[in-house]
Amino acid sequence: MAPLVFKLERECTAHDGTILPVDVETDTGDELASRYAVHELPTFIMVDEKGSEVTRLVGEQPRERLKIALADVNGVLCTVL
Repeated sequence: MAPLVFKLERECTAHDGTILPVDVETDTGDELASRYAVHELPTFIMVDEKGSEVTRLVGEQPRERLKIALADVNGVLCTVL
């Protein structure tokens, strides 16, 4: 999943912070995993500008589902992939 997520970040958001990959093996990642009650990997959590969870996808996701979730967050459907 990581290669697809990085490709989405690079080609669909121009690294604008819309996608934030988190390594749960770090202190910061562990804190975020606890805050959002992440129990399985991968978990994709869409949050609003206040940090409140809007949508959660758990487990591997097809490319199209991730593109739709990204469009729900930033309002633009990525057509590159």
